[in-house]
Amino acid sequence: MASSLALAVSIDIAASFSPDPTTPYGNTFKNTTPDVGFCFRQPEYCKTNNLHSISLGHFSATGQRLIHPNHADEREGVMLKVPVQSKVVSVTSSSGVTKNVVFKFIGMGLSMETSDVTIKAGIPNVYKAHDALWAGGSLDNAPSNCFSTTPIGAYTARVFRFFWLSRNGQACAKQALFAFDRMYFYGITGAYQLTTPNPLDMEAGTYTGSVVYTLGPGMDFDFGDVIIPSESTLTVNFILEVNHVLGVRFPPNSDRLALIPEGGWQQWLNRGRRPEKLFANQSFQLWNSGVFKMQIQCEYPVGDRCGIRNGSGHVVPVNTLVTLPSGVTSMTGNAVNRYQLSNSVPSFFYPSMYVNNGRAMLSFEVSRDSVEQMIGYAGNRYLGNVTVVWDSEI
Repeated sequence: MASSLALAVSIDIAASFSPDPTTPYGNTFKNTTPDVGFCFRQPEYCKTNNLHSISLGHFSATGQRLIHPNHADEREGVMLKVPVQSKVVSVTSSSGVTKNVVFKFIGMGLSMETSDVTIKAGIPNVYKAHDALWAGGSLDNAPSNCFSTTPIGAYTARVFRFFWLSRNGQACAKQALFAFDRMYFYGITGAYQLTTPNPLDMEAGTYTGSVVYTLGPGMDFDFGDVIIPSESTLTVNFILEVNHVLGVRFPPNSDRLALIPEGGWQQWLNRGRRPEKLFANQSFQLWNSGVFKMQIQCEYPVGDRCGIRNGSGHVVPVNTLVTLPSGVTSMTGNAVNRYQLSNSVPSFFYPSMYVNNGRAMLSFEVSRDSVEQMIGYAGNRYLGNVTVVWDSEI
């Protein structure tokens, strides 16, 4: 019985980002998908060339008819063609934020099973028998459009394991020197490159997306016209996990600040002069790896600022300013130095690196004009609460 139902196989590729204080400028994901096959055996080569390798799932490919010796058409023998063109794939978080990854395959490996090659070639040495079956030598001698960095592949009298990397995206084929009436491919793996977005520009969360490849003659993964895969599509699912840090730490007793003139009150009183301003600075430590926003909440709002009030109900505004360490910029890309915070519109800040225990400061200031008003209420105390909010939920 024959079925027209398309069969599919899927694989998952996962990567994650968590800030590392030892590499504050590190802005790349770590591929958490275990390497199998080629990159498991050639880790240094893959690390140098930004490669990974993965099982392409539980599908196989089987010869549907005789492979003739010395066939002229490359599609009538052992042929592999992988889709080396880069694919731009959208990955989306649960909150609807979308970023792009760039993905491509560059190689394929598999185990080829056939009848006993020592009998077929009439050579008792197993490797020499494999070597005699193909033009240009055994299957670990890749054809011209491909190359292999592996030593002699694993083999038995019936099985040969090999891996070919594409040079130019063209089909790679070996001409058989003997007839093969039985051919079976299994344990199929692929080598790939994955380029991820900058995690410092991404919200925390899980981003998912997928791309579909076709399998079969003339398709994305092409094994020629004789060897036909058991499935018709391969879906590659991407799962990117972004973990950010946002933390602030204040020294003890930082929740009560006295606004005073520069140098203290006494020098201004002795000189009979009005202070230029009243202020208080409070330092704090910052840990951050993602975009965040800041906003103030006021006991006594005055426009987009907070205020302090005396017992008579007179209110003057207080400027709330923040200075952040290098590695954090404003929306305009500038350093954050005495940046005015608002109670109506949040201010957004962007990381260029992971800030680990960076020095920062909040400044609270009453301007000269407001001080002049306060002097009319000499002897009164002005009080007010200002709540500063750091929020990574953009």
